[in-house]
Amino acid sequence: MQKEVVIEALDHFGRGVVHENGLPIFVPFALPKERCAIEMVKEKKKYREANLLQVLSFSKDRMEPKCPYFKRCGGCQLLHLSTDGQAKFKEEKVKEIMEKFAHIPKEKIHPIASTSLNFYRNKITVHGEKSKLGFYQAKEHTIVPTSNCQMIDPAIAEIYQTLCQYQEVFGGIKQAMIRVGNKTKERMLVVEGKMKADSLVSVFSSLVTSLYVNGVCYSEHKTICSILFDKTFFVSKDSFFQVNLYMTEILYGTVLDLVKKEHFCHALDLYCGTGTIGILLAPYVKQVTGIEIVEEAIKDARENAKQNGISNVTFHQGKVEEVLPSLKEDIDLVVVDPPRSGLDEVTISTIEKRQPKTIIYISCDPVTLARDLTKFVSYEVEFIKPVDMFPNTYHVECVCVLNRRQDLINKGKINC
Repeated sequence: MQKEVVIEALDHFGRGVVHENGLPIFVPFALPKERCAIEMVKEKKKYREANLLQVLSFSKDRMEPKCPYFKRCGGCQLLHLSTDGQAKFKEEKVKEIMEKFAHIPKEKIHPIASTSLNFYRNKITVHGEKSKLGFYQAKEHTIVPTSNCQMIDPAIAEIYQTLCQYQEVFGGIKQAMIRVGNKTKERMLVVEGKMKADSLVSVFSSLVTSLYVNGVCYSEHKTICSILFDKTFFVSKDSFFQVNLYMTEILYGTVLDLVKKEHFCHALDLYCGTGTIGILLAPYVKQVTGIEIVEEAIKDARENAKQNGISNVTFHQGKVEEVLPSLKEDIDLVVVDPPRSGLDEVTISTIEKRQPKTIIYISCDPVTLARDLTKFVSYEVEFIKPVDMFPNTYHVECVCVLNRRQDLINKGKINC
């Protein structure tokens, strides 16, 4: 059934929303205040979904997407929304989620930090089938063959285009991960599938710093190097490293600015990955302890500390919820950067028992952040800073600062 509607708002996934008979209708790629012709495609008990047929009156924030694969490729959802429109959407999204799920007033949400919308990704994962190579279609595992992507660093684009040509000729690639070092432009290619390693080595050994085929390294270097501020970090194939070339230093700078103003003794860096946050914190505290489950990442972290001349950082390999309760040292600062699923009950409970003065929670999902904030009963939110780490998508990163409640602040006080 077709009809005309005026879009009221965007939902948290960047879809246009209009209500009819008390039920929301979700319209992908439509923007607020636009009059649109839509076609109903799904009706559920509590909501409906529609396809956008035509925009009859345009929003001032609408842009013409430059990517020919937009609407098919599942990588981006907001290429049709302007820079200012994306920033406003994400800032309001964080405010709404925090107010609804954690009862945090909007005044505590700082203005969003944002920058370039294009060429920001230092890592991609593509998928292959027969002669095709590309990204998955939205909500499906159907591959959308692409020749380029305007979100990725040009150094990645060169490798990706060569990889597409290889797949057309030889096939066999099931999955490939490409990443590039921040500022160094060192390149890593990790390929899985049923192809001959010799052919891949002959094509790519001169193009990349580090090459893996089905888990075996075929290059002199197993890692690539990235630079943050004045520090150098080695990154392995399975290690976590922030994907945005431009916003990572802004994200971590928000953390560092806070720590520089305070006098912290012992900091915990939970889900520490390659040790980036802990190593950056080290000059401003007496001791840092990092915990990370990925063995390769911990090896990177220890090497990174050595490479940067940092001696007051200790790293532990294992699950945070298992290692954290065994630590005996007094802690006055905890920095957490968990996966999208957020923190588990054991970790939250253990942090509460350790009574640090301040918790800095870095989150890539405002919903799980809001959920977890309600469980830190001994702490108050000082502020939340949204950071647009994922332009052109509905995702948004947040830095949240929690301070121990004033009536409890003298308990568990640490003497440096």
